[in-house]
Amino acid sequence: MRGDEYLEGQHRLGYFIRGPEWAFVLPQGDLEALDDVVRTCSTLWNGVGSLLIGIDRAGRQAPTGSLLSARPVDTVWLHPALGDRARAAASAAFPNAEPMHELFDAEEVHSLLLGPRSLASLSRAG
Repeated sequence: MRGDEYLEGQHRLGYFIRGPEWAFVLPQGDLEALDDVVRTCSTLWNGVGSLLIGIDRAGRQAPTGSLLSARPVDTVWLHPALGDRARAAASAAFPNAEPMHELFDAEEVHSLLLGPRSLASLSRAG
């Protein structure tokens, strides 16, 4: 036995592709911020699976329970509508927190854009 017999013959290969796991911290009760995040998430791959975390002006966040441990988050985006105290509390609570600036999602692609028709329309538009 040489040890590389597994290289011979046919084998089934499987892989899993997913978008980033993101969470968004936004001010509790701010419907404009909520609308902004929901609209943004609807255009991103896995965006609708993003965790939304409300935080009040004093920096108290809504309970997330085991959500963050069940599905670890790559980046926690801090909505620009957060006040200083809430932003500081969220930054302290989430080491992977980043400010949600205008082009934070510029590198992301929605999975529906990966189809042949969508790619052709993108190449014509550019």
